[in-house]
Amino acid sequence: MNLGYRDVCLFLVLLFLIFAGCSAPEDRVVSGELRQEALEQLQSVLRSGQKWEKVHAAECLLDLGYSQGVTDIFREEETLSGTEYYYRIGIWRVLARAAASPAEKQKWVDSVSSVFSKPELPDHLHATESLAKLGISPYRVSPSIADSILNSSHNSLWLYVLWGKAYSGEEEMNQVKSKLLDIVCSKKETDTIRRLAAYALRNIKNINDEQWSALADAACNEPDSSRAYTYILSSAFVNTPADSLVSPLAVYCKEALLNELSNSGKPENYEALFALAEKGVDEDLPLLTSFVREETAAMYKNKEDIAVAASNAILRIDRRQKYTLHGIDWGVIVLYGIGMLLVGFYYSRKARNTEDYLLGGRTMRPFAVGLSLFATMVSSLSYLSYPGEMILNGPAFFIGMIIFPLIYYIVGWFLIPKFMEMKATSAYELLEKRLGLGVRMLATFFFLTLRFLWMATIIYATINTALVAIVDIPPSYAPYISVFLMLLTITYTSLGGFKAVVTTDVIQSIVLWSGAFLTIFVVSMHFNSLTAWLPDHYLEHWSPLRWGADVQQRTTIGNAMVMLLVWFICTNGSDQMAVQRYLSTKDLRAARHTFGISLIATFVVKIFLAVVGLAMIAYFTANPHFLDDGQSITGQADRLFPKFILIGLPVGISGLVASGIFAAAMSSLSSGLNSSSSVINEDILKRLTPRLVSANPLRQVKKISVLVGIIAILLSLVIGNVQGNLLDVVVKVVNLLVAPLFVLFFMAIFVPFATSKGTIIGGLASVAMAIVAAFWQFMGITVLWIMPSALFVGIVVGVIASLSEKLIRSLSH
Repeated sequence: MNLGYRDVCLFLVLLFLIFAGCSAPEDRVVSGELRQEALEQLQSVLRSGQKWEKVHAAECLLDLGYSQGVTDIFREEETLSGTEYYYRIGIWRVLARAAASPAEKQKWVDSVSSVFSKPELPDHLHATESLAKLGISPYRVSPSIADSILNSSHNSLWLYVLWGKAYSGEEEMNQVKSKLLDIVCSKKETDTIRRLAAYALRNIKNINDEQWSALADAACNEPDSSRAYTYILSSAFVNTPADSLVSPLAVYCKEALLNELSNSGKPENYEALFALAEKGVDEDLPLLTSFVREETAAMYKNKEDIAVAASNAILRIDRRQKYTLHGIDWGVIVLYGIGMLLVGFYYSRKARNTEDYLLGGRTMRPFAVGLSLFATMVSSLSYLSYPGEMILNGPAFFIGMIIFPLIYYIVGWFLIPKFMEMKATSAYELLEKRLGLGVRMLATFFFLTLRFLWMATIIYATINTALVAIVDIPPSYAPYISVFLMLLTITYTSLGGFKAVVTTDVIQSIVLWSGAFLTIFVVSMHFNSLTAWLPDHYLEHWSPLRWGADVQQRTTIGNAMVMLLVWFICTNGSDQMAVQRYLSTKDLRAARHTFGISLIATFVVKIFLAVVGLAMIAYFTANPHFLDDGQSITGQADRLFPKFILIGLPVGISGLVASGIFAAAMSSLSSGLNSSSSVINEDILKRLTPRLVSANPLRQVKKISVLVGIIAILLSLVIGNVQGNLLDVVVKVVNLLVAPLFVLFFMAIFVPFATSKGTIIGGLASVAMAIVAAFWQFMGITVLWIMPSALFVGIVVGVIASLSEKLIRSLSH
C-alpha cells in the first residue's frame, strides 16, 4: 500500500503507453473540409473583393482569430486609398481592430476621430458609425459636436451618435438601450431609423428579459414589407435569453429569418446571416453551406457580402461545438480520486497522536517534504495562472526568477534558523514569547483569513477556470462540484493527517510535472518539431520588456523580481504551511535542504508552465476554431491550457492531466486544511480556551479540518467578483495578507526595540495599504507592487510606532 517513488513513476509510464495510441476527440459537426471552404471564402474576398466587402471580410476574420495577413493587406490599402473619402474610414477601422498594441490601436482610432471632429467632411457619417462599432463614445472625441447632433433632427447620423453614447458609461448604456428599444417599437419613426436602432441593439446585446419580450413582440408585429423587418427579427433573435430559445417568440423569429433566407434575395438578408452567426445551430449548416457554394448567393446583388456573412456564420457555429471527456478519461480521474482516499485510510492507522497528525512525528524526509512544500506553493492557481500570464503578458514575470539564489540565501540563513531554534508546533508561539499574546492572536487571524481566501480561490479557479473549460456544465452546478472537491480533500486529509498530505503531494507533484511535459510533447508532435512552434520574435500584444522597477507599470522584470523576493521571504518567514514543513524535519540542515528542493522544483515547473503558455499560443493560433465563440487567445488566456487538455491531448492522457489540475488543487487544499487546523488547535483552543480542548485531541483536530473546509467553500462563491486575470486575482485576494503577516514576524525577529502595540499598529497599517493598493490602485500602484508596498508601509509604521511608544515611556519615567 505504501507506494515508492519508483512505483508511482512506473504507474504514470504505463498510463502513457496504454493511452498514447488513442486520439483526441475529432470534429463532430462542421467538417474540416467545410471549415476550410468557409475560411477560404473569407480570405478570397479579403484579397480580391470590392472595397467595403473587403472590410467586412477582414472584420469577420479578426473576430474569428484568423488575423494572418489582414494587417499587411490593409496597410497596403491605407497606402493606396488612405485619403479616399468613405473607404478610408473602413481601412482605419480594420487597422484599429487588428492592432497588436494599445498605442497602435489608438493611432487608427485617432484617425477616425479626426474625421468625426470635422462635420463638414463627406465621410463624417461613416466615422460616426465606425466609432460606435469600435465601442468608442463620440463624447470622448468631441462632446460639443455629439450634443449638437443629438439635439438635431432624427436621421442616420443622430442614431449613430446615440449608439456611440452607450459607451460613455454604465448609466448611459442602460439609457441608450431603452431609447433604442423605444425607437424600434415606435410607429412615428421612419423605417430607416427603426432599422438602424434594431441594428444597434443587435450589436450592443445584453438587454434584459423585459426588453427582449418587447423587442420580440415588435418583430412579430412588423410587416414583412417593412425595410426594418429583417433587422428587427435579427435583433430579437440575437438578444434571446438562453432560457428562452425554445419559447414561441424566439421560435417565430428564427423561422421568419430562415424563411427570408430561403425565399427572397433581399440585400437585408445579410443581417439575417449575422443573426445565425450569433445563435445558429447545427441544423442551419446546410442552408448556410448553400450560400458559401453560391447555389443561393447568386440571386443576390451583394453576393460577396452574403457569402462573407454565411462563411462567418459557419465558422461561428463551429466555435460553439461541444467537446467532452472520453469515458477512459473519466476512469483515470476516478481511479486517481480513489487512490487519494486510500492513502488517507492507510495513514489514518499510523497517526497515534496530534504530533504524528500535524507534524508527521518530526521524522519526515527532506526530499518528500520539499516536494510537498513545492506542491503546496505551486497550486492549481499556479498551474492555471502561469500559462495564462505568459500568454497575456509575456516572459517578464518568469525572467524575474533570477532572484531565486538571493531568496534561498535570505530564507535559508536568516529565517529558517529562527524557527528551528524553537521546538514548537505553531510558528506563532515565537510571536507570543517575543511580543505577547495580542501579536500572536493577530498573526493567527491574518493567517487563517489568508488561508481561507487562498483555499476559496483555489476552489473557484479549479471549478470556474479549469472544469468549465474541460466539462460542459451549467454554472449553477459549480457550488455542488466545489462541495464534492472539498469533501474529497477533507476526507483524505482528516483521515491521514500530515503524512497523508506529504505523500499525496509527492504523487501530485509528479503528475503536475508530467502534465506540463506531456502538453509540450503533444504540441511538438502536432507541429512535427520540438522548436518550430516557439515564437521567433517578441509578440506584439505583450507589453515591452523592461528591466527596471516601476510601481505604475503592470509588468517589468524588476517588478517581478521584487514581488517574488517579497513573496518568498514573507511566506517562508511567517506562513504556518511553510514553517510547519521545516519543523517536521530533524535539523537545520534538513530544513534548508527542504527549502532548496522546493525552490528548485518551483523554478523548473514555472519554466515548464511558461513554455506551456507558449505552446498554447502556437496551438490556438494555428487552430483558432477551437477557441470559444467570440473570444480571442488573449481574451481567454487563463482557459486555454484546460481547453487544450480536452481537445488537444490523446484520450486517457486528457484524464491524467485533468487529474494533475485537480491534484494540484487538492494538494494545496489538503495543506491548507492541515495547517489551518493546526493553528486553530494550537493558537486558539489550547491557548485561549483550554477547557474546550477535547479528551481526544486527534479527533478534535479532524473535526476542525471539516469546519475549515466548509468556510472555504462558502467564500469561494464570492471570489468571482474580483477583476483581472487569474494571476491578478491571486495577488489581490490570496496574497493580500502575506506581507502584513510577515510584518509581525519581522518586528519580532529583527527589531529588538519592537513593542507589542507598535507591531500591531504596523500590521494593521500594512493591511490597509494592501487593500487600498489592490482595490483602489492607491497612488497608481500596480498589482505586482501590492505586497512590496504593504511590507514597506507595515515595517516603517511598526518601527515608528514602537520607537514612539518607547520614547513616551522613557519620558513618562
